[in-house]
Amino acid sequence: MTTAKQNIVFVLVPGSFSPSSFYDKTIPLLEAKGYDTYPTDLKSANDGTRPVVSMYEDAEEINKIINRLADEGKDVILVCNSYGGIPSTEGTKGTSRAERMSCGRSGGLIGIVYLSAFVARIGQCVRDIMGARMPEQEVSSNGYMSMDPEAAVNFIFAHLGPEDRTLYGRRFRNHCARTFSDGLTYPGYMKVPSTYVLCSDDPVIPPELQNEMIKSALAQDAEMVVQEIYSDHCPMVTHPEEVAKILIAVAEGDGKYTNKTQIDRFN
Repeated sequence: MTTAKQNIVFVLVPGSFSPSSFYDKTIPLLEAKGYDTYPTDLKSANDGTRPVVSMYEDAEEINKIINRLADEGKDVILVCNSYGGIPSTEGTKGTSRAERMSCGRSGGLIGIVYLSAFVARIGQCVRDIMGARMPEQEVSSNGYMSMDPEAAVNFIFAHLGPEDRTLYGRRFRNHCARTFSDGLTYPGYMKVPSTYVLCSDDPVIPPELQNEMIKSALAQDAEMVVQEIYSDHCPMVTHPEEVAKILIAVAEGDGKYTNKTQIDRFN
């Protein structure tokens, strides 16, 4: 079954500490090609005054968004960065187009795109995957971590100029610490095709760790292809044209990445 572009919507999920506005350079490139977008903020990333939430509550919100759009007849491509990969994967339960069609419902999830994002096995959390690479971060009495923007921008947005680094650094939020310890219970990448955008100049989730996650997913017989780009940790901010090109190729492949330049050396 093929999907018309006017029927596809990209649900855009940021990483930890991050607002959905980190997609603000990519969104107009997608919309210019006739695609709808739905940027969504994570409940766990906020001003630090709200009650602490878990990764599962982030996932529940993503699940609701996918189902709501699907109920409107939309086919959804879920795009996630960094920590956002875990609640996005968790939040796909029961949302695939095939599952919904079997229940007589229209629309549904047709693909996932991981932008240097965590791809966990069942039971794994961010801390498990990062291991010794996990930076020490102070947790406040109310359960939040904070980001030092002046330091963080130099490795998260390493490919931006100084002025843009400062601009995006001002957008960082506090983040609920417990989300990094919440393990995956549902491997959504086993239900729909996925594309992993491997960022080869990412110092946060280094390429060798991205490789490990990709190989783990493939070892489970996930239908995943890999596209490598020379980018830092947030390609939707620093390389929006390349990200948009990949996302459009996924949409044109009905949820699969079919561009001839795809990298399959991990298969």
